[in-house]
Amino acid sequence: MKHLGFLLTAIVVSISPYPVRADDTPEAKPAAEKTAAPDRDTLIKQFEKSMSGATLVGFFTVDGQEAKNGLKEEKYHLKSVKKLKHGDFWQFEYAYGPGGKTISLPLEVKWAGDTPVITLTDVLVPGVGTFTARVLFYRNEYAGTWSASDHGGRLFGKVVPAGGDDTGWIPLFDGKSLAGWHKNPDKIGHGTGGSWTVEDGVLIGQQDPPGSGNGGVLLTDRKFGDFELSIDMKPDWGVDSGVFLRSNDKGQCFQMMVDYHEAGDVGHIYGEGTGGFNNRPFGLVGVYDDQHKLVRISTGPVEDATPEGYSATGEEWLKAWKVGDWNTARVTCVGQPPKITTWLNGVKISEFDGQAFAGKNYDKQKVADQLGAEGSIAVQVHGGKGWPAGAACRWRNIKIRPLSR
Repeated sequence: MKHLGFLLTAIVVSISPYPVRADDTPEAKPAAEKTAAPDRDTLIKQFEKSMSGATLVGFFTVDGQEAKNGLKEEKYHLKSVKKLKHGDFWQFEYAYGPGGKTISLPLEVKWAGDTPVITLTDVLVPGVGTFTARVLFYRNEYAGTWSASDHGGRLFGKVVPAGGDDTGWIPLFDGKSLAGWHKNPDKIGHGTGGSWTVEDGVLIGQQDPPGSGNGGVLLTDRKFGDFELSIDMKPDWGVDSGVFLRSNDKGQCFQMMVDYHEAGDVGHIYGEGTGGFNNRPFGLVGVYDDQHKLVRISTGPVEDATPEGYSATGEEWLKAWKVGDWNTARVTCVGQPPKITTWLNGVKISEFDGQAFAGKNYDKQKVADQLGAEGSIAVQVHGGKGWPAGAACRWRNIKIRPLSR
């Protein structure tokens, strides 16, 4: 039934403001602690930005014919999504079919709180028929129902962001160049930017020149708000680095620490240029051989009391981390102020709740105003003489999955 593909193109066109993976769903909290929903103007802007350039990958069914017809995947590339001046109508321009024919349609979008719903009631599609449908999108997935005069069915699928693959992941590092990245444009506390090179698919950060104390940050040109990030890292022992989240060009951000040195930390959150707050409950302790070469790592307590919130224990961290090898970090950052959750090699390390965190030097409103709701992803070479001469931090397989609001 070819006309169903056309119908799908007419109704599958929205996205939720609060996508969170099922295994990252926050625990229930009192209403006063929940992040306030964006206002309607903000939702509209996010909707336009998220949908323009996205690809819809989905399926539809016809009641009573599921076993006979099976499921056939269909894709629709949205070239442009814009709200019209009057009422609840939006103009959608999209390409569909083998030839990529471009179609432009005005469609009505209603809102159920912060969730958009495509609403068709007895709408005549010229040359096809009259249809009714309700389709909502949430957490980068959509589902709904459709009906015609004597038949109907269901439809469902996912939204792949612009530049992403069918799983929604967008590569940030091509393994060959620094395309899509830039160093801090002005000198900051860590230096003029550091040295960044690419060798055999690996991004290498060092002081510039080695041992000089001159570091800095390398930032993505593109900015992100809510997202899931995956990044492989292999720091030399002694380096002080980090993965910057929602960073500005001054290097102010929420940082996932990669402080791979004595009394350091990898995987917890630090307020870089935003107060110096942190949520780490233990520090790293090196164990050395007779030549003072690192052979393994232990952990020890930190001086300051750690505020309430989830953290892996020191023993769990040690089991997760691979000394002298590549380690994969995964980070989700959702909300404003954000909830940031980190994993190392699949082991959950930390949950930082920017709405409720009560640690020293953290002012949630000041940080929110300073950073805003979006920023770059960045990696750091720390300035100063603490970075061992000739040491480096190495990165690869850097990818992100926007979690559009």
